[in-house]
Amino acid sequence: NLVWSLAQTVEADGIPALWIVTVEGGVVRIKGSEWTVFHHQNSGLPSNNVLTLLVTKADDGSPILWFGTDGKGLV
Repeated sequence: NLVWSLAQTVEADGIPALWIVTVEGGVVRIKGSEWTVFHHQNSGLPSNNVLTLLVTKADDGSPILWFGTDGKGLV
């Protein structure tokens, strides 16, 4: 799977997480030694072809992640 975008966030527990956006592989989060893969079968992603990632912040400072998919919209 090709990596299209990377971002780092700090989770509510204070542990940093690395987010990796891939083509055909969905989204991967690495937090500590734990790897979690999010794809359309186990999450709200409408497609595994994720091309962009944007991190914004909520009013309380917590991260909001936006994923742009290939032809399936913004999540």
